[in-house]
Amino acid sequence: PSDLKEIRMNSDHADEELVAEPNPLGTITAMAVDPSDSRIIYATAGNKKKGASGLFVSRDAAANWMKQEDLPEVADRLWVNPHSPKNARTLFLVGAHFLIEKTPTESKKLPIPNVKALADISVGFTPEGHPIFYVVDDESAFVSDDEASTWRKIDLGSASGKIRAIATSLHHPEIAYASFRELDQDGIKWMGVA
Repeated sequence: PSDLKEIRMNSDHADEELVAEPNPLGTITAMAVDPSDSRIIYATAGNKKKGASGLFVSRDAAANWMKQEDLPEVADRLWVNPHSPKNARTLFLVGAHFLIEKTPTESKKLPIPNVKALADISVGFTPEGHPIFYVVDDESAFVSDDEASTWRKIDLGSASGKIRAIATSLHHPEIAYASFRELDQDGIKWMGVA
């Protein structure tokens, strides 16, 4: 925090950029704090223009960073499974074209739905620690409750509706909330959250 020099932000307050000197990571694109130790921070960072990205961890409240591995492209999201062992966390990293499950011993690329790009994704965890994934592309949304082995299309009841964003419920990951637009019902176009 003492190295933070400024925060750059678009006028719509999206895509803020933290500028630090020295800058050991590059542009941070996703970050998560360990649920049982706030000194442990996970971050994905790199160069968006070059598409280079990596996973980094700090165990001393961001004073020092250690690179864990390179990523196939820029990662936009990062989650820590709060039910994984405290000394062997499971992470989920997501970019426009990938979903990775990272444990201390391996990184496994998980299958994603057959879409152009993941526009939005949310992950919730059951009390047993199983992830439930929700993804959105430009036209559709999908859910997987079997660790991304299979994906089911989410339907709003009308073929015309487009889901724009999705989020899981904090205490009930089997529930998701979706932001939608152009939902045609009886000739009326609706937008909202369901």
